Amino acid sequence: MRLKEVFNQEKEEYPSFYMLAKYIRDFSDEISSLSVIDDDGRLYDKASEKLYDIRGKMHALRETIRRKGHAILNDPAISGMLQERLLTLRNGRYAFLVRQDALSIFPGIVIDRSGSGNSVYMEPQSMLRLNNEFSSLRSMELHEEQRILREITSKILKKSNCISDAENVLGKIDLFYALSEKKTY
Repeated sequence: MRLKEVFNQEKEEYPSFYMLAKYIRDFSDEISSLSVIDDDGRLYDKASEKLYDIRGKMHALRETIRRKGHAILNDPAISGMLQERLLTLRNGRYAFLVRQDALSIFPGIVIDRSGSGNSVYMEPQSMLRLNNEFSSLRSMELHEEQRILREITSKILKKSNCISDAENVLGKIDLFYALSEKKTY
């Protein structure tokens, strides 16, 4: 788009390039659509109102889970059963790493085994409702992300021929630039 803008400004001096630039269509809408994606490929929270709302609820719920988890960690009756004093996310659920010998007395359910097999990840019964809610919100987040990405993809696919035309023009301009460079040895 910037190249087209430059050739439009310099059409008097470079009429041939101006003619080539006519094959570069306006991609403003597509560029705007892509602005909701960060440099790591994740959607910004404000990519849609629904996504913003879901992620806000997830953030608040994570804080509630963190507070509940710290309360469990500080409970002397429970802390002795733990392999590590750490609340962790395992298989999409918040859990604790529980020693093998405490498996039958820890108030919760097994959701995974440690790599060594000496301990298990257990979800406390008291966090079941919170984990279910978090899992539901995570699912809603994924669906909304997929909806947004499908919408962006659809917009871009509708312009695939125009994108191909622009790519050909840019390739020709790059070739002209390479041919114009003086070789210095």
